[in-house]
Amino acid sequence: FTSVHGAMSQQSQKSKISPLTLRHPKGELRTLTWKSWLHNVALSQTEDFVRLCESERKKYSELKKAHGLQDFEVRCLQAKKCARSSFRGETLHRIYIDVLRTRGELEFFRLESTRRFLLEVLLLWCITNKTEYTQGMNDILATITMAILGDYALLKALHQKGKTHPRYPRQLLQLVIPAHMGSDALSIFSGFMLKLPAMFSPDRKGQGQKDDTLIECLRFVQSRLLKEFDSELWEFLEKCGAPPELYMLKWVRLLFSREFELPQVLMVWDELVMKGGIDSRLGFGLVEYLCVCLLRFVRYELLNYVNIDDESSLVEALRRILRFPSVPDIQSLVNQAKELRSKFLTKYPTLAMQNERKKVGASESQQRKAMKTRKLPSRSAFDFISDSSVPVTLFKEDRDTPESPSAFEFLREAQTGAGQRNAPTEKHSSSHQTQGEAKNAFDFADFDIMNK
Repeated sequence: FTSVHGAMSQQSQKSKISPLTLRHPKGELRTLTWKSWLHNVALSQTEDFVRLCESERKKYSELKKAHGLQDFEVRCLQAKKCARSSFRGETLHRIYIDVLRTRGELEFFRLESTRRFLLEVLLLWCITNKTEYTQGMNDILATITMAILGDYALLKALHQKGKTHPRYPRQLLQLVIPAHMGSDALSIFSGFMLKLPAMFSPDRKGQGQKDDTLIECLRFVQSRLLKEFDSELWEFLEKCGAPPELYMLKWVRLLFSREFELPQVLMVWDELVMKGGIDSRLGFGLVEYLCVCLLRFVRYELLNYVNIDDESSLVEALRRILRFPSVPDIQSLVNQAKELRSKFLTKYPTLAMQNERKKVGASESQQRKAMKTRKLPSRSAFDFISDSSVPVTLFKEDRDTPESPSAFEFLREAQTGAGQRNAPTEKHSSSHQTQGEAKNAFDFADFDIMNK
């Protein structure tokens, strides 16, 4: 970040969390461990890993010089005059809309410097991969950004005590510096995209292929896994006529980044990245079982407070599922998911499970064509929004937040009613724009990005 130092000094006491709460519970540096696992280069192979990082940073510098975000493009976006006739213009426009809504409850993500950072990294990824931007990528990148900042906070805390990290050699610690935050964020984000082929594949439809892999997997979770472990809850959802894509798509595509507190999200991602295993169809192998655990977590509210005979039972059921309650012990939830996965894979070997998925997916497709399902007052079941609860602006001149139709629009009032995510938009001093780029993790005079 070129202006993180100045931006931090401008932040108020509201809507903040301590960066130290974002660190790994065992002291690992996610900037290194996630990148190592996602790109299949062991940290024990220090020289190879250093070469990988140096190569990525060189390429990032060249890419940014050739295709980086320009000031005139920023002005066009703020005036809503961005030319959308080209791939770049259309991509910028779509990313811009989502960046406005990215974690608006946290002041850090309402800063102009932060939004510009997210906008540029996502743009460079789309240009590099010649791939259209897909809604939800902004939340993936935002979580990665906070994981990296948690590493910086941990190293700074050790440095202030006159200590160094005992787990990593000096060559690796020298890689974790804010000067290369953009390169590291793009590298980890690219790794996630490679591991999540079914989540973000907007170009498949343009090639004449039916993009039903993700929907098929979601239906497998509800029709097979949930039925296996909680037949009563499965029967309830079936009677409500709740297709899993209406609620589970958001969970899976964002990897639960909006269902838990941010430190909890990072803990879940640690399990997905390091221990979750890979499922070639959905991405991370633990995701499906976490979905089952989330449903079972709210089963009491669903079975006891939703009248199945009421015409509004579907809307009420979705409202209770999507307004997910806080989870006091996230590790317990993860352990339950691991236990379910172990039981299911023991009972059904991997090959049999894949065949079962195809059979269930085909059966579900035929059933849904034959039966009449209730329709929600929404234009699209898949155009979910990252966060529209906070009025935000990317630049000072911009006052209006573009709206997009959403299947979850009817929940916005209920979600914002509790006031948990509401945070006032503030004007920030322009002094942070003059700060130079930090050269290492300890150049920040004030690293309290957010207080407890």
